Amino acid sequence: MSQTMRLASVAFVAFVLFLLSASAASATPPMIFPFPSEDMTLSGICKFDVNLTVLDQNESLKIFSDGSLMLTGTFKVALTNAKTGKSIEVNVSGPVFVTPNPDGSGTEVLTGGSLLYFFPGDLPGGAPLLLVTTGPVVLQFDKFVGGKIVDFKHTSGTTLDVCAALA
Repeated sequence: MSQTMRLASVAFVAFVLFLLSASAASATPPMIFPFPSEDMTLSGICKFDVNLTVLDQNESLKIFSDGSLMLTGTFKVALTNAKTGKSIEVNVSGPVFVTPNPDGSGTEVLTGGSLLYFFPGDLPGGAPLLLVTTGPVVLQFDKFVGGKIVDFKHTSGTTLDVCAALA
């Protein structure tokens, strides 16, 4: 399954919650849930492991009656080269918008600061990436939940290659 920092899990959790509440979903206000995050180690993206430490997290996931999602709130992390200890702190608070498309695919738009990680084979072309971006990022999935990324665009803003920054 394709993975970005939190997006695959966001879509999955939201889909399950949406199914559980579908009977009450007609023209109702969005459901709002706190969105958990935890420290982790990213292996297989850079030539070294990267430890992700959550510094500040206060995100909420909104699930709308049409199945679309919005992730907002504060999310700040430290990214550390596990071999050298070199570290950077980033504010990747988004927000993130995920929309189901009529054909069953999905579109994800990240604005503001975002942390994206892609393992080998996740993106068309196959190369792994660990990025911090600003400005809009658009991901297209072939299926709304559990789909494979079929397109990735970042046309404006900034891009930081975290592997290079921590090397």
